Amino acid sequence: AVGKDIILLGGVDGGGRPNKDVYRLRKGSWDKIGESPAAFIFPAYATVGEKIYVFGGSSNPADVTTASRNVWIYDTNSNKWDSGPAIPGGPRQIFSAAAVGTDIFVFGGITQRSGEPPHNLDDAYRFSTKTNTWTSIKKMPIAMRAFWAGADGKFVYLLGGYSDAGLDTVYRYLPKADKYELISKLPQPLMDTK
Repeated sequence: AVGKDIILLGGVDGGGRPNKDVYRLRKGSWDKIGESPAAFIFPAYATVGEKIYVFGGSSNPADVTTASRNVWIYDTNSNKWDSGPAIPGGPRQIFSAAAVGTDIFVFGGITQRSGEPPHNLDDAYRFSTKTNTWTSIKKMPIAMRAFWAGADGKFVYLLGGYSDAGLDTVYRYLPKADKYELISKLPQPLMDTK
């Protein structure tokens, strides 16, 4: 959501083809307002102010080797896209991001090189929307993908996900201390919740 609008972008259509259309829900009505510069399948998103930040993802839902390190910044006021500095570390998809103030925290995911098995990631980064720069932060307690990240304005919460099996963990990341705390267990392992 940006203000009172809902912006819909990315994903695939019923035939598995990448959706590049950008839609806005305003006052109960959907309108196509543009197209994205790339396919966004399994990326991470975060909103700061009037801008939507899109991190990584892939162009093919069935092929992890198509994952990217790209960053796209969508200005909802001007309806224009800009590229940002690539995510440090490897290409990734099925990961999460959350904003605290003007910083966006990006965690984990899955990556795969051609001819190699896919593997989960435990790396994590802070992206400053003020300076458009990346900083490495403490690695996650476990390499994982398909988890949800949400923020309450002070902390980031990482819920569920998948490592070698489904996860029922809830971690709280403390940006000022650069540490994680296991604060809860979900009623059951959950993957890809939003």
